[in-house]
Amino acid sequence: MNEIDIAHIKKLVGEANMTEPPQSRKYAKDYYWFSSLLAVSMKDLEAELVVHVRESGMLMAYCVEQAIPITPHGAGTGNYGQSMPSDGGVLLDFQTMNQLLEIDPARCAPGVRCQQLEKAAREARWEMMMFPSTWIRATLGGFLAGGSASIGSIRHGLISDGNMVQSLKVLAAELEPRILDLETALCAKYLHAYGINGLIVEAVINLALKLPWDQVVFSGDDPETVFGFPVELGSQNLFELRLLNFQQWPIPSFFKPIRDQLKDGEHIVQIEVASS
Repeated sequence: MNEIDIAHIKKLVGEANMTEPPQSRKYAKDYYWFSSLLAVSMKDLEAELVVHVRESGMLMAYCVEQAIPITPHGAGTGNYGQSMPSDGGVLLDFQTMNQLLEIDPARCAPGVRCQQLEKAAREARWEMMMFPSTWIRATLGGFLAGGSASIGSIRHGLISDGNMVQSLKVLAAELEPRILDLETALCAKYLHAYGINGLIVEAVINLALKLPWDQVVFSGDDPETVFGFPVELGSQNLFELRLLNFQQWPIPSFFKPIRDQLKDGEHIVQIEVASS
């Protein structure tokens, strides 16, 4: 990008909706540092400009015309650098598009946080079919574009199975950008695609009837025993489960709320089970 590009984008989106380096650096990261390899190879990646998105059609057209890279970015809670700019350009911060428009089914802008949606759904006797472990910060658009399996998958499958996503509105990267209205199976190519083939600007997702859930953690030092427990529990199909998750040491050491209750070397099983 050059000064002409930056000046033009300022006119398109308004200076108040932009952040430039060095302040923009904090927006261009995710949890890539979970990987010792990515922590080295991606640490210097940054955008030349961050745009806090409200309307992206004209900006998209200009970036396509000028061959300026575009990186969509939610809350940056992914673990693999999928929402980080690999070649500079414009990073689109979707957290400002956070309108929750309807419930049952839930119709949302992409920047709605999963916690916000789950709270509103439960107040209306529903719950999200699945949501990520980073649900307090994670945006719905980022979850659909970057997620795969999650809390709730043991009941409802993967995001890509088509049970949760009813429809998407996607902005295509073209000289004259179009909004694509996609339903059911047609949504699949935009799920877990990191936004590289189009930007999710609205999502309609199915909800499930809410249940009261209890959270339980089991721990032990023998990995085969600890791993065998959820395998057996899951195959018995005796309980309503929302989460059945094995975590091998040292991953449990990162979980601050329970770290003091674990011995070094202990593996854990995380379970969310219906209170009944």
